[in-house]
Amino acid sequence: MNQGLEDGSAAIFVKVNRMARPAFLIPVLMKRAMGQDQDCPHCGAFNTTLVGRKHLLLQLRRCSRCRLMFRWPKDTVQDNRGFYSGLYREKDGITTFFPSPDELRELCRTRFATTDRDASGRLDLLRQVRPSSSGTVLDYGSSWGYTAWQFAQAGYNVVSFEVDHDRAVYGRERLGLRMIEDPAELAGLPDCSFDVIYTSHVLEHLPDLRGSFPLFLRLLRPGGVLMVFVPNATGIERPEVFEVKKSFGFGEKHTFAFTAEFFEQNLPDYGFVLRRVDTTPYPPVDQPRPAEKDPIAGEELMAIAMKPVTY
Repeated sequence: MNQGLEDGSAAIFVKVNRMARPAFLIPVLMKRAMGQDQDCPHCGAFNTTLVGRKHLLLQLRRCSRCRLMFRWPKDTVQDNRGFYSGLYREKDGITTFFPSPDELRELCRTRFATTDRDASGRLDLLRQVRPSSSGTVLDYGSSWGYTAWQFAQAGYNVVSFEVDHDRAVYGRERLGLRMIEDPAELAGLPDCSFDVIYTSHVLEHLPDLRGSFPLFLRLLRPGGVLMVFVPNATGIERPEVFEVKKSFGFGEKHTFAFTAEFFEQNLPDYGFVLRRVDTTPYPPVDQPRPAEKDPIAGEELMAIAMKPVTY
C-alpha cells in the first residue's frame, strides 16, 4: 500500500528539527514517498494495523498474525549495518564510547559496580538456569564486551557477537574476549555450541527477526536456555500508555516494540519451551509470577525459554 506523505508534508517538516540526524530522516522520507510495504518483518503477514505515530513520520504497526509491533518505515539490513557500524551512540557513554585505559582498569577492578553496566543481577539469573562450572554462553550483541567479561570472570566460557568492528576489536584486545563480528562466522558455528544464549537490548534494534530465533535454537544444546531482555512495550496500544512508552518503544534506534504476548505466542512456535516472561524486577526464574504484578509496569521485559532436551 502506498502511504506516501499522507500525514501532511508541511506538518512533517515542522517536526524535522525534533527528529534524529538527516542520515535517518532522508531514507525515511524516501521510503514513505516510494510506498514501502507495511508487511510484518517477522512473519511476512501483510495485514498490519496502525497503533500510533511518533514525530508524524514514524508509525508503530502491529501484525495481526504474530502480534509483533514494528516501526514503519522499516530498516533494510544495509540501513541497520551502516548505523551500528559507525553512527550509533547512547547517552550513557559506556555502551558506545570506549573507556580510557585507566577507566577500564577501574571498571574491571570494581567489576562495574555502581555503573549501569553492572551485570551482577544478570549473573544471579544466569546461575539459576546454568551453573558456571558447566556453562558455555553466547553474548549476542555484546557491544565491547562489558557483560561478557563479567560472565567470564564468574567462570563461564563466553563467546561474544558484535557487528561493529571497533567495539569487537576493543573487547578482543582490551578484555581478552573471543569476539565474532561477521554474521557469516556466527551462522557457521556448529549446531549445539552453547548452553546459554544471552541477548540484552539487542533484538529491538534488528531490521528483521526471521533468522534470529531459528539460529538461537540451532546453536543451543538440548536443554540449553535462551535469555532475552528488551524494553517492555506491553500495553503501548493503550493511548495513555502510548504517550509514556513511545519515547523508548520505537524510533530511530528501536525498530521493534516487544510485548509479553509476542514471546508467549512465538517462542513456542519456534520449538522453545517457554519458562518465563516477566517484567522488572524479576522474581527467581522457578518461582510463580505474582498474580498481582502488572505486566505493563516496568521498563524492561525478560523472556526465558529452553530448547527441549529431546530436540
